[in-house]
Amino acid sequence: MRPSTRGPLLRRLSEIILEPIQFLVDGLLPKGSLSMLFGDPGCGKSFLMDLLVESLSGSVRRVHFHSFMQEVQNTLHEARKTATKDALAQVAKYISKGLKLLALDEM
Repeated sequence: MRPSTRGPLLRRLSEIILEPIQFLVDGLLPKGSLSMLFGDPGCGKSFLMDLLVESLSGSVRRVHFHSFMQEVQNTLHEARKTATKDALAQVAKYISKGLKLLALDEM
């Protein structure tokens, strides 16, 4: 029997298994999660992102948000031409393959 998706799921604290958090950058960016920088124009958000991207080794991609969304839309359009059951999942897998970090910026 599946739990109801209507309303909160209650669990006992003793049932929750704690797992250590893996960080992309020690103590700052948890792996597999969304992190956002926000602030007024000119406060250094893009500069901080540039520093982060330059400091990481491995597969890191920095792209303008609108260019990224156009890529997603075009790839999604092509995926829907195939017999795939879940085109969005296929596109997400394709775009994220091998990436350690995807940095989107408004520039």
